[in-house]
Order: sequence, then structure tokens, then C-alpha cells
Amino acid sequence: MKTPSRLIILLAGLVLCTVCGVLYAWSIFVVPLEQAFGWQRPETSLTFTFMITFFSLGMFAGGKLLRFGPARAVQIGGALLCVGLLWASRIDSVIGLYLSYGVVSGFGIGIVNLVPAAVCLRWYPERKGLVSGLLTMALALGTLLFGTVGAGWLIGKVGVSSTFMALAVLFLGIIVLGSLFLRMPEAAPGKEEGDGVGLRDMLHTPSYWMIWGWMLTIQIGGLMLIGHIVPYALECGLTAAQAGLGMGVYAIANGVGRLFFGYVHDRFGRAWGMGLDAVFMGCGLVLLAVLPSRFGMAGFLIAAVPVALAFGGTIPQLAALIMAFFGPRHFGVNYGFSTSPLMVASVCGPFIGGLIRAWSGDYLVALYVAAAITLLGVAPAVVLREKAHKRESVAREGCPSPASLSSQNG
Repeated sequence: MKTPSRLIILLAGLVLCTVCGVLYAWSIFVVPLEQAFGWQRPETSLTFTFMITFFSLGMFAGGKLLRFGPARAVQIGGALLCVGLLWASRIDSVIGLYLSYGVVSGFGIGIVNLVPAAVCLRWYPERKGLVSGLLTMALALGTLLFGTVGAGWLIGKVGVSSTFMALAVLFLGIIVLGSLFLRMPEAAPGKEEGDGVGLRDMLHTPSYWMIWGWMLTIQIGGLMLIGHIVPYALECGLTAAQAGLGMGVYAIANGVGRLFFGYVHDRFGRAWGMGLDAVFMGCGLVLLAVLPSRFGMAGFLIAAVPVALAFGGTIPQLAALIMAFFGPRHFGVNYGFSTSPLMVASVCGPFIGGLIRAWSGDYLVALYVAAAITLLGVAPAVVLREKAHKRESVAREGCPSPASLSSQNG
């Protein structure tokens, strides 16, 4: 088959990423499952923890599977996603839900989500931030398309079990078709396509752990709000309908943030992208503690939007940073492993928020603590900018890497 143009490859990647949006569509299934099986919220909420955990593990596995080619890797991940959904359509116990939707589908989504980034960033080395933003925004769009709109409508028509089955069939067709257009670019003449640093060497570089820490500080704040946004809105005197609207606005801004910060990263450099992301998150959390009690719904939305923008903006920048600092050869494995802050923050963020809420009696202290943690993320942005300014390469950090990475770090 003739290699498609890079635009066609990017479009295929975007379509595949929309399928991965089912990752964040979990909330649409919660109430129907509880009504159908009589499960309680503490039981069903654990499903999302399993899904996020195995999504991160799937991202790492996707990098390993790239050795078989991007099309085969996506097909393996798609098969797992669909098997998990089909299994979920036949469950009769909450353990079955954890294993099917949480473990198997979550792992499959992680694999499918990794591959388009690994492929498309190689085709667009001059637009790493923007392309990463487009891919991750497609995932947010998929949450709306296949979750709120698609699954929400189907559940009302045919029930939750049949909806799982219908999504499995639909996703299988999309993934098989989209995978046919994924191709890695050929190496440039005189340059080895394999330029890059492996996982073990990457883990020995100070730059990597600054990137990892920056990601973690912002994700903690974002996931804390995601886990508590509705009850906090109710505590601020908003109605249930207003709280639901706030969550919807948060989801939209999250998607826009992926594109916005991808553009900022490309246009103004990593220091501006990373630093502004941390400032948006920290200031947004502080405003969230102040504005809703004074200005009601308007104050809540004004404060929640910068938090959502910043939360979404970390993902495309992470991909661009890993590609720039550590090269393309091992990008799949390196990037997959580098999503581990998401897994840590998915536990720490909501847990810290709930713990402080129980101790203090409200969410204000939790928001200030999260803001303080987030602003620590400004320091890595400044340090990494200095490294770029001095043209420090990964090799100077004691890591054996091709000389070509020196230019990538600029």
C-alpha cells in the first residue's frame, strides 16, 4: 500500500483518538449501572480508578508494541478495548465490571491512544506541540461524541448493556479502518531514524524528572477538581443543574486547553508553555476558592475555566517535551512511561481533596493547598529554559545519546 500523505495520517490519528475519549465518558454509565444492578457509588467509582491505572500501563505497553508496526499495535489495543466492552455487556457482578471495563478496556485504550502520538509527531517535527494538542483535543471531543451524546442517547433507548455492545462494534470498525493509514516516515538521507535515548537512560537525566514533577503538580490540582467539582459547586450554593453545567464547561475548556497550550509551546517555547500552564492552574484554584461564594455561577465558571485549560494543556506539552529531549527512536516507550504522573495524581488529587475536606469541613483549604503544589511547577519551566538556552544536551547529563539531540533540546 502506498504511504498516505502526512495530512491523511494525521486525520487517521485524530479519528483514532476520538475513540479513546470513551476513557472519560465513564460518568455517563454510573447511574444506569447502579440502577440496573443495585450497586452503590463507592463500588462503581472504583471502576474509574482501575481504568486510569490500566490506561497508563497500556500507554507504556503501546510503546513496546510499536516494534510490530503502528497498525498492528493499534489493532491489538482496539481488540482489547472491544473485548472489554463486550465483556462489560455480559457482566452481573461489580468485579466483572472492574475487570472488563476498567482493566481490559482501559489497557486497550492506553495502547490505542499512544500510537497516533508516536506516529504523527514524527511526521510533524516542526509542530510537536500543536499536533499533540490536536490529538488530545480529539480525545476530549470523543468523550462528548461517544459519551454524553452517543452513549447517553443509546442508554435511554436500549439500556446500558446493549450500549456497551454497540460501542464495541462501532469502535472495532473505526479502529481497523483508521489503523490502515498509520505509517512511520522514512528516515531522512544520512540520518538514522533511530536517534534517541532509551527508557533506562532517560530515567537517569535530571531533565526527565523535572518534566515528570511539573506534570504531577498540575495534574494533582486538575484531578482534585474533577473528583470534587459537583459537591464543591453544591457547597457554594449552586443548584444541581448549575453544577452539571459547570462540569460540562470544564470538559469543553479541558479540550480547548490541549490545543491552546500546544500552540503556545510551539510558538513561544517550552518555558512559556510550561510556566503559563502552572500559573493558570494555581491562579484558577485560588479564584475557585474566592469567586463562587461572591459571584455564584458566574464566579464558578470564571475560576473553573483556567483550571480546565491548564489541566488539558499538560498532555500535549508532555508529548512534545519527551520527543524534543529524548528523541523519536524510543518515543513510544518513553512517552507511555511518562504518563505515570496521571496515574499517581488520579489517586493523590481526589484523595487529598477529600481528606482535607473531611478535616477542615470545606474545600477551601484543599484548593489553596493544591494551588501551592501547582505553583511548584513554575521552577522546572525556568530550569529547562536555561538548559535550552545553554544548548545542554542529554549527553551532557551523563546519558549516551546521539549528537543530534543537542539541536532538539534547543
